[in-house]
Amino acid sequence: MKKVYVRAPLLTRSGYGEHARLIVDALSKRPDVFDLYVEPIDWGTTSWITDTDHKRKYYDFLIEKKQKHNGPYDLSVQVSIPPEFKKYAPINIGVTAGIETDRVSPSWIQHASHMDMMIVTSKHAHQGFLRKDVKAQLPNGQVVDILYDSNTKVINYPVKGVRAEDLSESIKLPNDYNFLTIAQWGPRKNLDNLIRWFVEEFHNEDVGLVVKTNKAKNCISDRILCTKLLESILQPYPDKKCTVHLLHGGMNTEEMHGLYVHPQIKSYVTTTHGEGYGLPLFEAAYSGMPIAAPGWSGHMDFLCITKEGKKNRQTMFEKIGYDLLPIQPEAYWENVLEKDSQWCYAKEHKSKSAMRKLYRDYKVKKKTAEKLRDSLLTTHSEDVIHQQIIEAVLEVSPDTSDEWKSEISEVATI
Repeated sequence: MKKVYVRAPLLTRSGYGEHARLIVDALSKRPDVFDLYVEPIDWGTTSWITDTDHKRKYYDFLIEKKQKHNGPYDLSVQVSIPPEFKKYAPINIGVTAGIETDRVSPSWIQHASHMDMMIVTSKHAHQGFLRKDVKAQLPNGQVVDILYDSNTKVINYPVKGVRAEDLSESIKLPNDYNFLTIAQWGPRKNLDNLIRWFVEEFHNEDVGLVVKTNKAKNCISDRILCTKLLESILQPYPDKKCTVHLLHGGMNTEEMHGLYVHPQIKSYVTTTHGEGYGLPLFEAAYSGMPIAAPGWSGHMDFLCITKEGKKNRQTMFEKIGYDLLPIQPEAYWENVLEKDSQWCYAKEHKSKSAMRKLYRDYKVKKKTAEKLRDSLLTTHSEDVIHQQIIEAVLEVSPDTSDEWKSEISEVATI
């Protein structure tokens, strides 16, 4: 049995928190192989989950184990951004969502290359590490190229087997047709433009847009700030007939999934600049929602499917045209979002057209969305994704044998 040290934002309400829980849940399926010890870390200013179910109790148990045992460990699994990676054990695995832009920073490449394996969420995330323009100066003054050198596995998120809560009574909307978007308010998700373009396209119609958002935390001061931001965007449209609904505050997994199947919320739309994966998009997709999104970055992994016997992938969403341009100056984030990196800018007329098509041709788009949902329920089931994680970890961990891999396979088919 291998002592595995997991350092991750396990208890945070964030994409990396979801990723951390995915890793722990997967490895927990093989208690005969992996002895887990978890150190929870913060993730920026995001809040922590407050669930009290059996899974949370199990997480607390793993955290208490780590508090009583400081090593040594056979293996470390670290869910974070690469500059945070360290060698805590003989074998070290880095898990990251990558970045929204077309490239990661040189610091990310250097630190990721020190890992025995990297697990990333999408092909886009992997591609960001493969830049060939990174150089470093050695102590002797020599300038050398730094190339990404790490065994990398692309493993998507799984479909969550959760019960969607019925929100039809708690969230009553004045419109029968509403779009949904879920995004943190800031320069990365392009939320301001999405709201503006929605209002201009549906100005005189009984259509709504539900915006689930926050700036940093689900607190009262944050809600006041988001309300003021929304009011500022809507101020030039005093006579609009369409509606924009701000949804702010903490929601558990069942409530979030309740949004995707709400009888008055019909489609999902985003004009994001880019996604390492795009978890809300994925959840909307496997819930059967018609989707409009830019045709670039991490979500392309799951919004297109390959039919049996065919090479080309079929687009299963309303693709929004875009331009690939440098990030805005205010988006620059040292060692994370590089000044010379690029991401996509959804085109205004393409965004409006995509929303119009989802609204006008809803029945047709819904059938396509249901086909995508049915595909994802098979290709991205928890069993499939958990198995991929287990096999990836066993590939680099010491004393791995073909006999163990065979045993895993047998367990998975029972």
